[in-house]
This record gives sequence, C-alpha cells and structure tokens, in this order.
Amino acid sequence: MKKLLFFISMALILTQLLSIAYIRELFSSVTSPQQVLSPARNSTLNAFILPIVFIIAINLYLFLFKFKISLKLFRLYFLAISLFSWLIILSILFPYIHIGAISDILFIIVLLSPFVLMKTKYRYLSEDIFAMSLSSIAGASLALMFSLKSLFITIALLSLLDYYFVLKNKKIVKIAEKMKEARIPIGIAVGSEKKRMALGYGDLIFSAGLVSAAFIDGGFAEAISIGFFASLSLFLYLNYFMKKGKALPALPPIFIGSLVGAIISWVLI
Repeated sequence: MKKLLFFISMALILTQLLSIAYIRELFSSVTSPQQVLSPARNSTLNAFILPIVFIIAINLYLFLFKFKISLKLFRLYFLAISLFSWLIILSILFPYIHIGAISDILFIIVLLSPFVLMKTKYRYLSEDIFAMSLSSIAGASLALMFSLKSLFITIALLSLLDYYFVLKNKKIVKIAEKMKEARIPIGIAVGSEKKRMALGYGDLIFSAGLVSAAFIDGGFAEAISIGFFASLSLFLYLNYFMKKGKALPALPPIFIGSLVGAIISWVLI
C-alpha cells in the first residue's frame, strides 16, 4: 500500500514540475508575462466559475454516458488531447537533452513509447505518461486565467463538491466506473489489476494549477512549498483512510496541504 501511495505522490509532484516547466517556457517566448496572462486573472469573481462548471459537467457526463457512441467519442477525444499535451511536454524538455546525432532517434523512441506500452502489461504506465502531460498543461492554463488567491477559493469550493459527489451521491464514482468500462483513462493509475490505486484528472489538474499560479505570483520557492505539502498531505490522508475498493475524494487533502505550504512559504520567505 505505501509503495503505491509513494508512486501516486511522486506522479503528482512530477505533474506539478512539468506544469512549472511549461509556464517558464511560455514566459521565455514572450516579451512580457502580461501578454499571456488573462486580464481578469485577479478577479475574485472568477473563483466561482469553475465550481458551477463542475456541477454542470458532472451531470452532463452522466447524461452523455447513457449513449454508447459518446463513450467512443470520449476515447478519441482523450487520446487526441493527451497526444497533443505529450508533444508539448516533449518540445519543452527535449532541448535540454544533448546527445548529438542520436538525439533524433531518441526523440522518436520517447515519442512512441506511450503507444508501445499501450499494447503491453504496462498499459497503465502509458496512460500515466499521457495523464501527467495533459494535467500539467491544463493546470498551467488555469494559472494563466486565475490568480493564486482565486484558485485557492475555487479549490476550497471544489473540495466540498468533491466530498459530496464522491462520498454522498457518488456521481463521480459512477462516472469513473463508466470511463473504466469504456477504457477511458481517469487519471494516474499505479499497481496491478487486482491492487490498483488511481488519482483523477481533476486532482492532478487543480494541484498543478495551484503550483503554477504560485510560481507566477510568488516564485519558485512558494510553488515548491505548495507542491510538496499538497503531495505529503495526500500521502498521509490516503495512508490513514484508504480502504480496499473504496473511492475517496483527493481534492480536500490536496487543498489543505497546499494551504499549509502557502502559509509556511509566506512566513519563511
């Protein structure tokens, strides 16, 4: 159990770091960060947009999943955006790898690796690669649209909704089951078929969003503090409450850990 929790936590940290890398690369390509930051980024009213969208999306997904064709379309959609995100991440990281003439061959191997893994017993590793790429890009995009303050308010509200939709009316659990039946990735999954642990896209994206927003608003040290304590909080929470076969909301401990990390960085830095 602890081994799976460790890999989940490390995957969350890696997603956060990839998100920061994307922000750094984006800022280096423009003359001023204001060119890519949303004009309404500091508006507190933005904090209430995503919780409303979240409620609508949950119910819309459940409606659409009644139709088999929608599940097939979702599979194609996830593959397309995951591949696009993987290409972006590779384009950011690859310039830092210097291997001379072998670099082109290495690039092709790394590019194709998730597709090769899909056909093996390491299929979940393939999905994890795509999940981390997609979530890091999506999280960074959130940070461009929402300030750190707005995102904290947003994720506080989403944490309450996550708790309700996972443990009370279980709509998120139903969506996850439908996606699993259709073999649509739900996020990061580690372990075997019999003993597997997963962390959803929403948890990855919003954690990466907080870290990226902290990087933009407060710098690298604050971002690392928030990311570390979010991952630590998730590890301790799952280690204490996790029971076999039971779904748990991961956003509340991620939010609490991120808040602790932010407070510590504000006090010490």
